[in-house]
Amino acid sequence: MRVFDGFDGALLGSFLAYDAKSKRGVRVAVGDVTGDGRAEIVTAPGRGPAEVRAFDGTSFEQVEGFPAFEDGFRKGAFVGGARP
Repeated sequence: MRVFDGFDGALLGSFLAYDAKSKRGVRVAVGDVTGDGRAEIVTAPGRGPAEVRAFDGTSFEQVEGFPAFEDGFRKGAFVGGARP
């Protein structure tokens, strides 16, 4: 996943939200997951187990992760976010 500056389009960094071998796609949103007033990057796989993950918007370190649905659900998930 690549992260770009919204003002000038400069590449800020890149990271893998899921396994590099995965071909299931990634859905992305931005929102303040941790309550610190700063936006995190929120991801969910397009297919497969619906493991939602949140990454710090600056360091790209994972700060949260949880299954969106019960075990056995394999249809991915959608994510949404809001401006902090």
